[in-house]
Amino acid sequence: DVPVVVQYDGTRSEDYLYDTENVQLDYSTVNVIGPASVADKIRQAVIEVDLTDQSESISESYTYTLCDKNGDPVDARLITTDVEEVRLDVSIRRVKDLRLTYNLIPGGGADADNTTVQLSAETIRVSGSEAALENLGDTLSIGTINLADITKNTSVTFGISLPDGITNLTGVTEVTADISFHGLSIKELTVTDIQSINIPEGLSVELITEKLTVTLRGPTGLISKVTPEDLLVTVDFTGAEVGTSTFRATVSLSGEYSALGTVKTEPVSAKIDAE
Repeated sequence: DVPVVVQYDGTRSEDYLYDTENVQLDYSTVNVIGPASVADKIRQAVIEVDLTDQSESISESYTYTLCDKNGDPVDARLITTDVEEVRLDVSIRRVKDLRLTYNLIPGGGADADNTTVQLSAETIRVSGSEAALENLGDTLSIGTINLADITKNTSVTFGISLPDGITNLTGVTEVTADISFHGLSIKELTVTDIQSINIPEGLSVELITEKLTVTLRGPTGLISKVTPEDLLVTVDFTGAEVGTSTFRATVSLSGEYSALGTVKTEPVSAKIDAE
């Protein structure tokens, strides 16, 4: 018995992954019978596969050449074998670099102009069928960054999720986004003027919360000027029912301070009674 050895020839395209390490053979050895003077020279059954311009997986039968230990053909006219051809399967898949992106939602006085997001990995390399990679496009979104939920420079980690049929060749399964703000400051204001709106007919509202702390963020020069009187704080009681509950307060800013945003507002407590 001599082993079947696959030799690959030709130039491989950088756009494809040739999984030659996991080649499948229906026969891994060939049994040779013949004069010892010839048979003893045979050390391998060599299959030659040309990968030039090969863009699809290979699944076909090949004839082989009986060779010595150096890979040189042996005159095998007196040799018989138990197999004439060997079927070979090699997976060939398209590879592609995907640019990692994110969905940035402005909020709390921060936007793309005053926020820097640095990803720990800018791209990943994947493989898959032509159709699967075509559907995937050239970018992959790792998730959403809502700036209204982030009050200071921080890092957020996202897992990389790929559709079925796509393989991540880089081994990078997580990406860290370093988020930093520039030229922004945070200011807390205490508001006492809280307005109730959309009170259901037949009900009355008593605000238990008398003072509300509002945290604003925006350009340093602008935020230093804002006062509680520049804020309009409202509580919407649409759908409210009798009882004591907490409600979300909405903060609005005048045109002069439109570049500022709210990053944190405490809920408002209120008692609802029937009139």
